[in-house]
Amino acid sequence: KGDGGYLVMDDGKKIEVSRRRRPAFMEQLRRLEEGL
Repeated sequence: KGDGGYLVMDDGKKIEVSRRRRPAFMEQLRRLEEGL
């Protein structure tokens, strides 16, 4: 545990992202960015 990371949102809130789910999460962020 504790090997994941976290995101810091614009409002300063932190969201933990597990190591196991990080690759899928990053892929979703890339897709969102491409759509903007």
